Amino acid sequence: MRTIPLAVFHGEHGKTFRHQPVKDTINVFDVSGTDIEKVRAFLELLEKNIKTKSIYKGKVITPHLRFLDLSGDAFADAVLNESVMYDLNAHVFSIFTKMKLCVEVGISLQRKILFSCPYGSVKTLAARRAAQVAIAHGWTVLYVSPTEFESAETLRSAYISVRSYQPALVVIEDIDDKPIDLSEIPF
Repeated sequence: MRTIPLAVFHGEHGKTFRHQPVKDTINVFDVSGTDIEKVRAFLELLEKNIKTKSIYKGKVITPHLRFLDLSGDAFADAVLNESVMYDLNAHVFSIFTKMKLCVEVGISLQRKILFSCPYGSVKTLAARRAAQVAIAHGWTVLYVSPTEFESAETLRSAYISVRSYQPALVVIEDIDDKPIDLSEIPF
């Protein structure tokens, strides 16, 4: 395996900035002698394209950046009482369906919601439905199933990755079953 520098930046006062080497990279960009403002403009454009045109934007992804298909979930077939449906619509789904209005009137989109009820009471199906609604409204979803919840580090790195594709919904199944200090995770 060969490691080559991705970019070398020569800044003001002769300082040299190197991007970390990337394994198996064949593209080499030497921007020495280039106007630093042009380099900054290029990097800003690159960052914007990553945020707006990424293959992950508006999709459901796992912590290992695999795509997850939720189209087969049949939330409509679930039997829920009227007050539960009201709460889901008012406090969960409306954040996605009425995002523009929420922003206009100053309602924060950030939520931390814990579905807490007995086993078999459609918590997972409700979370997956929230993911479907979010995707339908242009959000990116990070979906962490119990089998992918390896450590606080897994969640931390996944959370940092998904921040690039905001607005984003993070769904963590069975988080209460894990012996982990949630203060280690930046959300």
